[in-house]
Amino acid sequence: LVTSSTGDRTNWGDEIEEAHLGNLRAALSTGLLLQPLAPSAVLESDNSSNSAIHLLDMMDLYTKIAGISYEGDIRMSMGFEDPNKVKKLVTGGDSGLARWDALYEPHLSQLQHDGV
Repeated sequence: LVTSSTGDRTNWGDEIEEAHLGNLRAALSTGLLLQPLAPSAVLESDNSSNSAIHLLDMMDLYTKIAGISYEGDIRMSMGFEDPNKVKKLVTGGDSGLARWDALYEPHLSQLQHDGV
């Protein structure tokens, strides 16, 4: 596995790439299931600019996905971690939400296409 200084993947083998994509799909599915709206309602589309997918707050979804890893982390509950760490993971850095959009938008589109 080779990564650039920004953490972008390069020259991943097929097996690692498939595991990476599976991880993204699993995290997205978990994040959707943990949202207050049912994923089937969120992803329905009437092909207009007001489609139901816009009802899903992407910041909330990405924050839930980022927070999955920290749900059982005792450091968070004991105050040894920054309480804003998860939010900073989503909004921080040079690309902010755009990086999350780039990771998850293709998978959201596929779910919508599949009628999920």
